[in-house]
Amino acid sequence: MIPRRLATGDSFILNTTIQIRKRRGTLMISKWGNLLKNNVFNKILTKIFKKIFKKVNIKVSFSMKIIIMFSTMLLLILSIMAVMLYNCQSTTLEDELEKRGKILSKNIANSCINSMLIKDYNVLRQIVQGLEVGENAEDLAMEYIAIIDENYVVKEHNNDTLKGTNLKNIINLKEINPDKITTSELSYKKALQMMGVEQSETISKSQNAVLEITAPIIGPVKNLGYVKIGYSKKPITQELGSLILEICIITSLFIVISIIACIFMARIFTKPIYTIVESTKSLAMGDLTKTVVINTNDEFQQLASSFNMAIEKLNELIKSVILSTKDVNELGKKVYDGSRETSEISNQIGHTVDELAKGFQEQVNTTNTIMDTIVELDQLIKEIAEKAELVKTASDNTVCAAHEGEESVSNTIRKMNEVDESVKQMFEVVKTLGDKSIKIGEIVNLISDIASQTNLLSLNAAIEAARAGEQGRGFAVVADEVRKLAEKSVNSTSQIESIILEIQSSAAKTVQLMNLNSQKLTEGTETISVTEKSLKKIMDAAQNTAGMVEDISSATFNQTSKSKEVVSSVETLVVTTQQAASCSEEVYASVQEQSARLMEIDSYSEDLNKIANDLSDKVMQFKV
Repeated sequence: MIPRRLATGDSFILNTTIQIRKRRGTLMISKWGNLLKNNVFNKILTKIFKKIFKKVNIKVSFSMKIIIMFSTMLLLILSIMAVMLYNCQSTTLEDELEKRGKILSKNIANSCINSMLIKDYNVLRQIVQGLEVGENAEDLAMEYIAIIDENYVVKEHNNDTLKGTNLKNIINLKEINPDKITTSELSYKKALQMMGVEQSETISKSQNAVLEITAPIIGPVKNLGYVKIGYSKKPITQELGSLILEICIITSLFIVISIIACIFMARIFTKPIYTIVESTKSLAMGDLTKTVVINTNDEFQQLASSFNMAIEKLNELIKSVILSTKDVNELGKKVYDGSRETSEISNQIGHTVDELAKGFQEQVNTTNTIMDTIVELDQLIKEIAEKAELVKTASDNTVCAAHEGEESVSNTIRKMNEVDESVKQMFEVVKTLGDKSIKIGEIVNLISDIASQTNLLSLNAAIEAARAGEQGRGFAVVADEVRKLAEKSVNSTSQIESIILEIQSSAAKTVQLMNLNSQKLTEGTETISVTEKSLKKIMDAAQNTAGMVEDISSATFNQTSKSKEVVSSVETLVVTTQQAASCSEEVYASVQEQSARLMEIDSYSEDLNKIANDLSDKVMQFKV
């Protein structure tokens, strides 16, 4: 062991730097203390147990895990404490032995000063013999004692065979344990001995460790020699063995007591957990009536309170879902019934619009017939004009022309009567068209009201779906589709209403034109009657032929212009009637599309009822 103190007043400079060794016990205490401080054991144990349970696939309860981990940690801590206690006790015993040896060696060295000065070795012999070694010694740990002069020659030794031995080259028994002493350390020890510094060293002798203590014999002028005392560490080893046995017994008892206490503590800790687990199983089975009762005034009670609050919130949520499901069922039935009624009304509108389209087609055909008749009338008027010119240019043929004119006038009157009859029929058709357009307007208003109600129902359905939360998302989509269809229905009815207003306006204009044409036909008939009278007068008085022919020519000219007006009016009537027919076809197509949409709404409503029923069945599984 490197000396821990130097003689007072000495100054010594060493070229070799020697690091002072710390005690083994201090190192062990520091090492294990840092491990415990950094919580390394908890991490290591956690990893070890995870790997073991994972590989072996052992199902261990929570309480057993607590017991195993606590016992293992306790065993490790007690083992560490035992090692620390062993090291501390070993260091303490060695320090006491070293301290006792230093005191004894120093006292012997002081007693040998005079004998070494006068070279009286008998006194040294008496000193050595006074200190017995072995079993008869007062100090059982003492192995040997030697007195060496300044030349490293053994003067006295309890073993007479070693007297006179020169230890100059084997300082501190280097030959006994050569691997433990380096050259630099040997030189250092020589220097210390020359200076008279007290030293101690642990060496091996056979299988027994020996603590050798060297004390210098310092004379007035120089160092006179050394006293070496060897102490066996066997008593220390025996005492430490007894200590280990006591530690093992105490540790075992403490571990058993701790495991028993840990079992009771684990039961106390895990009982609330098992209670919560049982309540969780009931919750998993759908029973929301059971609560957890834990009165421990700790985190488990807080957990139980939170669990009970969660069950209460879930209970309220399930109740609200049940009520919402009932409302959804009722609303789904209302939507389904409303969609069925709307579908039936839409079908009726479709039939009505179809009949209206057919009536418009018949009106178009009738108007075309009138157009052909008026064209023929115009042709006849042209022929009359030509004949009037012939009468004017050929007065000789006046009588013949008068007869022909009379016949032509008769035909004209007949045709005019036919035209008048056709105009009256067309007037009735247009009047009927106006009446039907009014009925269509009423039906369109009814559709608009139904679409508005449907939109309102879809809005209410969306509100109820929003209240339902995640469960009502699908119903919200259906309600949105219903709302979109209702908006399309409103737009379509608005277009139909505007078209019907245009038809009514066109029909009114057509009636006015028909009245005007009727008046014109009446005037034409009267004119033709005048012409007939004139022709009769021609038969009576041929001399008035020229004047009559001129009147006929003038009347014919007027009739031609009137016939052109009639043709233009009839053409306008044909175009208007065709537009009305086209609009009726568009209305019919819109009604058909609306019917298809209503059928889709009907299907969605049916699906909504199924979803609501399924939701109701699933929610009723919970016991609230």
